[in-house]
Amino acid sequence: MSAASFRLEPNMLECGDLATVKIEWAPPEAVGERIKVELVETDEQGQGGVVMASFAATLSGGAGTWGFDEVERESLPIDVEGDMELPPEDVLEKSRDGTITIPGTETTWQRGHLKLQLPGSPEEHVVILRVAEGRDATKRECGVFELKLVVRDAAGAVLYDSGSQVAFVDCWKALTANCVAAVRNQLEVHHYLCDQRTSGGDYYGSQSSGSIKAGKKVTDCVTYAIQVLERAYAELRSTADYRYLHTKKGDYKRYHVGSLFTPALHELGWSILLFGADVEDLKSRRYQDYTAGKFWTAHTKGTLFGRPCEVVGDYKPMTDWDTGVARPADAKALARYDALKDVPFGIIALSLGSHVVMKVGAEIYECHWSSKSDDKDLFDRESKSWESLKDDDVFMLACPTYALRELEEGEGGGAGGGAEGGGGTEGVEGSGG
Repeated sequence: MSAASFRLEPNMLECGDLATVKIEWAPPEAVGERIKVELVETDEQGQGGVVMASFAATLSGGAGTWGFDEVERESLPIDVEGDMELPPEDVLEKSRDGTITIPGTETTWQRGHLKLQLPGSPEEHVVILRVAEGRDATKRECGVFELKLVVRDAAGAVLYDSGSQVAFVDCWKALTANCVAAVRNQLEVHHYLCDQRTSGGDYYGSQSSGSIKAGKKVTDCVTYAIQVLERAYAELRSTADYRYLHTKKGDYKRYHVGSLFTPALHELGWSILLFGADVEDLKSRRYQDYTAGKFWTAHTKGTLFGRPCEVVGDYKPMTDWDTGVARPADAKALARYDALKDVPFGIIALSLGSHVVMKVGAEIYECHWSSKSDDKDLFDRESKSWESLKDDDVFMLACPTYALRELEEGEGGGAGGGAEGGGGTEGVEGSGG
């Protein structure tokens, strides 16, 4: 039996695309018999694995053409949390996150999935995809799943095993949707609870005084971002991925921004962009100022914390402090800045770590660590926008690489080169909130 006897066409899909199984060889003794067909996600060695979907079917075929008659879905994929298959007409599912159901703030999560069609059957079946623990995250920017087809007879004996076949599923849009949903849900739930309870929400700022802390969790700007990423990846079923986001000290209290966000997101296939408002000024301060030094190194070497990044310099007009001479913004850098407003989600480290915020379109979401549990601005989206970040001299943006590429392709490739991502082991501690 040849491993090429089973093909998934195409094997490069966007999340939710329809894929057709093609069978190029079938066991002659099974033709006309009732059999079981299983789609299996294989383990690290290409063996065993989780049955993603199984079907009872009658195999038909001849003269090299194989298909199925009377196909009936037998199983629904069960994930680690016990979720059932998503309904074919709707690829979104209501969250079970938390115990509070708040009208208007229910979060919808999107799964990594494909729609599957068997030859000879008009039915389309949604299959939730999961990534096995231990898979190399650097190779999964668009989701790499190893699948195989197993055919069993009525007694359960294996008639055919295709062996492992790699299928690529582009899931970044689902990941972005989950990040956006998690960001908004956290803020909206907090605001709702502040309106309903004198004690406010379920979190308090790590540097707040006078907070009601009993039964509540501590938070800050970095914790907010980490929880968003963990929830987004977990709901996408990339259970091997959000492990890379953990470098916690204590209970979500402190993180190293540089040594956490940059290398972790680089490993997960994100791009890193570094913005500096005044290259000449940063050059003159590079030996005295940590942030200026990091920017100047990135500007000259194209790396941040030792990993590749894209540098956008002089993106706003500046005035020389000594001469008073005004300098216009660099036109290319300004165009790049303005275009990035359309990136749907990103994580931003202001001054490379003094404060972390999240970008949802042109809106900026943040957490203020000095706010109490009953302060609505503990989770805030009013004080900053993508446009207002031009007031900052240095900051880093991390966003899914596929989002960046789609933006550039939509502009005919004229917005500048996409970065591979930043990273490294050196960083500043997440002192902002």
